[in-house]
Amino acid sequence: MKIQMSERAAALIVGIMATWWMGLLIGLFYAGILLFFKIKHGIWKIYFRTIALTFGIAILSGVTGYLYGKYHLLETEVDWYLPESLADRNSFICVGSIHNFSYIGGVIGCMAGIFYLLIQKSRISKQ
Repeated sequence: MKIQMSERAAALIVGIMATWWMGLLIGLFYAGILLFFKIKHGIWKIYFRTIALTFGIAILSGVTGYLYGKYHLLETEVDWYLPESLADRNSFICVGSIHNFSYIGGVIGCMAGIFYLLIQKSRISKQ
């Protein structure tokens, strides 16, 4: 039996399958760092703020990737594999740029999250 779905739903599924592991690794990494915090109350608040910071940076990075793809990569030749049956070359390149920049944003967001956690740990230690 073949399942019918819209192109957007299919793109959503592909996006989730391509990136879920990065968020899982970052979240587990943060949780590991938080094990060294000496507080019981407020730890979830710090954790979710750190995740939000990382997510925000990844989103901004994705938007940057879109702009880079649309206004730079479409004007140049990319050396990526482009399938011969590709229906929309420009959208493919823009989405590829968003994808790549989002990974960069995940790494930068992770570093920012670690910095935020270290600041929070220092603040808590002084209390």
